[in-house]
Amino acid sequence: MSGAMIVLGIALIALGGWDQGLPNLFVGAGGFFVAWGLHRHLARRPGGSAPRVPHFMPDPALSWLRRAHDAIGVWALPKGKKSKALTYYQSVDPAAGLSPDATELLRVRLRSAPRDAVSGVEQLDTGTLVSESNDKLTTALLLRPNPSPKALEDAREDLRHLLESLGRRAVLRTLEHSYVAPVESVRSVALRLAHQIERNVGVRAAVALTEPGGVRVVAVSPGADQRLVGQVVPPDSPVASVARGEREAVAAKGDVFGMEQLRGRDRRRAHEGRIAIQGIRTRDATLGAVAYWRPQGGTVHLSATAEISESIRRAAPRIAASQEHEALGLQATLDPLTRLRNRRGFESVTRRVGEAQGGLIYADLDRFKQLNVTLGHAGGDAALVHFAEIVRREIRQGDVPGRIGGEEFAIWLPDASLADAMQVAERIRVVLAGTPWAWNARSWPLSASFGVAACPETTGTRDNLPAQADAALSAAKQNGRDRVEAAAAVQAR
Repeated sequence: MSGAMIVLGIALIALGGWDQGLPNLFVGAGGFFVAWGLHRHLARRPGGSAPRVPHFMPDPALSWLRRAHDAIGVWALPKGKKSKALTYYQSVDPAAGLSPDATELLRVRLRSAPRDAVSGVEQLDTGTLVSESNDKLTTALLLRPNPSPKALEDAREDLRHLLESLGRRAVLRTLEHSYVAPVESVRSVALRLAHQIERNVGVRAAVALTEPGGVRVVAVSPGADQRLVGQVVPPDSPVASVARGEREAVAAKGDVFGMEQLRGRDRRRAHEGRIAIQGIRTRDATLGAVAYWRPQGGTVHLSATAEISESIRRAAPRIAASQEHEALGLQATLDPLTRLRNRRGFESVTRRVGEAQGGLIYADLDRFKQLNVTLGHAGGDAALVHFAEIVRREIRQGDVPGRIGGEEFAIWLPDASLADAMQVAERIRVVLAGTPWAWNARSWPLSASFGVAACPETTGTRDNLPAQADAALSAAKQNGRDRVEAAAAVQAR
């Protein structure tokens, strides 16, 4: 195809020179096809002339992994010298001073690993190379010299997760022949849409998306009330009806977001004028709605409305792709029974960079084995679901609950003090004990024991929190169950 374009371009240039009536047109068109054909030819020629896609997942996935381990670099590449897959993916700390030659040597070393090699730790002049492999791929982290045994184990675990993720998505093959734009988070796409509408049209905007719990505002433009973010819209609101696809577009007045309780505190940004609402749709589904309004009231002009509609239309496929991407990632980290995070998903959250302080709650349903024997496994599952629903309702916004074992639950409370975490645990305990529960018309008293730890009150490092919370949980059970114990109180005995 590229060769044909070159030939066509040369022919047009020649024709332009022969027919003096239209020289510029043909010469220009010929030049375009020559250039385009050469570009296609060079981009496809052997030897890797085409630019390399820098990341295998949404940026900054590799960079995040490197920073999480304070590593010099991270790599993901296919095994074998003769592999035809895209060469490799990497993220290297620019401040580490790793030369291009050293980087290339590392890449060659990793690709030359034996086919049956599964994992390895190797001391190099530049640092400690930790690798994990399967029959097709190798992933590696170059840690700084002399890492602790725990740092090595954490690195190996994250590399194993990376291998699993690559295998599920088969992204190396997907990216082999084409560029793939990084998939943004849902909130990122929504935020860009709201900012674009305000910047281009001069109106305030809020983006609300449907989710299992209802319709939630996920992003607003800079001039809108930032307290709207995270607000669940009332189900009978016009925003909710448009977001669910029950209406195409409406104009409304008043409190369409359910913000009356906030307006009493601060009315400076409360909007009293007319609000226009449009749906966010793809061919297959309605994803949510965009509400927009003029800062000083009044009606948005038709030309502005058309521009907003076009912005929404362009953003809708990106929102859908981001939702699908996040849903796929979530499936691997969710407990199928309670829909809370499983142990893997929960630990991935607690290891996030930048969340050094916070509280950790461990909880156990009391006498759960007896309940299982008496009511059967179906009854036991129903009790776990009941407890998970209470946990969801009683934690703070931003807290992360998980089911990390059979009847074992955990809650990570970012930036919470020990007193905050104790209060949340006590609230869950009281609600559980005070809520009647029955299975197949047979009543059963449910209760739970809780252990709480917090950084920095009970430990100077977040890594010690699980052991402390577990010890406090054991003390709660030994002291009679249906109670909350703090790690500090355990240490004082």
